[in-house]
Amino acid sequence: MKKKTFIIDGTYYMYKYYYAIPMLKNKFGKPTNIIYGFIKMIRFIYKKYNPKKIIIVFDSKKKSFRKKICNEYKQNRKKMPKKIIEQIEPLHFLIKNFGIPIVKIPLIEADDAIGILSKIENKKKNFVFILTNDKDMYQIINSKTFILKNLSEIIGTKEIKKKYKIYPKNIPDYLSLVGDRSDNILGVPYIGKKTAQILIKKYKNLKNIYKNISKIKKLKIRNINKIVASLEKTKKKTILSLKLTTLCLNFKIKKKFKNLKLHTPNIKNLNNFFIKNQLKSFYKKI
Repeated sequence: MKKKTFIIDGTYYMYKYYYAIPMLKNKFGKPTNIIYGFIKMIRFIYKKYNPKKIIIVFDSKKKSFRKKICNEYKQNRKKMPKKIIEQIEPLHFLIKNFGIPIVKIPLIEADDAIGILSKIENKKKNFVFILTNDKDMYQIINSKTFILKNLSEIIGTKEIKKKYKIYPKNIPDYLSLVGDRSDNILGVPYIGKKTAQILIKKYKNLKNIYKNISKIKKLKIRNINKIVASLEKTKKKTILSLKLTTLCLNFKIKKKFKNLKLHTPNIKNLNNFFIKNQLKSFYKKI
């Protein structure tokens, strides 16, 4: 795998490092724990994986199409903490001076942008490693696209089939049935992991499950009558959930995002940044 592209879910890692790393501050009293986490992550990726390319993707400030079709989508999430917001501008400055491109695309989420960029990189015959912990992203896993969880655990088609008993492409169908609390996807009452796996394995996808609803009643599954009734009752919401959990991979993006490249780091700017933010250990390692 000489041609390796690493695509980082920047929004996920901002939250991860905010909560995982104790609050650090510079001499001006500004928080730096997210910045510290990103520097360590970028250095780790370079040292361990020697990537051809790194891309960091963030959510856009504008509402995504999902929020427009379903106001309850992600409604359970709290507002971004002030101490995360304070680190966004210096974090972007840091990333740009590392020579790493940043991608933010209005109307779609970071997940969609990552999926689109993955397809572009695959067409260039590059292997793609996506750094995230979002189950939605499992649906784009293929022979050249993997999830890199916690910087070390590689998740491919084999791992998805072993854990979920389905193929990656069926993850949206699965999440629509069992739900996904992180995105406020409620799922279908009485349908758990095993039942969802059985239905998807037998009928291929959610659309076919509803086409064969009369046949499902004959399956030897516990509480099958309640399951069928629940499927019928929640049909509209479940179909909507499928739209919400399916990545938008046909969205047209600007040409500048199709040929992203790593640039030479600006050592002077980075060193000044490290000194200003009292990150002297990185100054020595640059």
